[in-house]
Amino acid sequence: MSRKKGNISIFMIFMVGIICGIVISSMSMIKSFGRMKESNYIRLENDYKSSIAKEMLKLNFYYSIEDSFNRSKTKGEFEANYVNFYSEGIKAVINEKYYSDKKISISVPDSSSSYKFIRKAKGYTEFYLQLTYSEGYTVRHSIHKCRVYNPYEKYGPDKIYLDENRIKSLFTIIN
Repeated sequence: MSRKKGNISIFMIFMVGIICGIVISSMSMIKSFGRMKESNYIRLENDYKSSIAKEMLKLNFYYSIEDSFNRSKTKGEFEANYVNFYSEGIKAVINEKYYSDKKISISVPDSSSSYKFIRKAKGYTEFYLQLTYSEGYTVRHSIHKCRVYNPYEKYGPDKIYLDENRIKSLFTIIN
């Protein structure tokens, strides 16, 4: 009989060890899952916040287009505001003249990149701008292809009233 008691007690110690191992490993898995879930939430939150940068770019262009249209009298005068990255219309957007945020910056892509050009076509001007969103240790860079339509070609050569919907139709971001 004493032999059976020894076998049972060794078996019990072995089972308790296995159960403790399972509990400890599952606790560490749950802890790491919680950390992963929190980091994914933070990334998702930062992605959402960085999407505000695109909306800020749109707002600045809407006001820039409206401003350029109000100052111009002809198709050529309007186009002069979007001829290069140093012209008034684009410079006002890059300098965030109309709407700005400390966490967001608008810039021209690096000179070494293939995105630094302005293409003029009939009725519109196309170019790339870089958006940078930074908050704490989070930095998001994105390059967006922008297109500004000439209102004199889109709506006719006569000066018309540009309402909100018409102004919005004069700028698009093509991704």
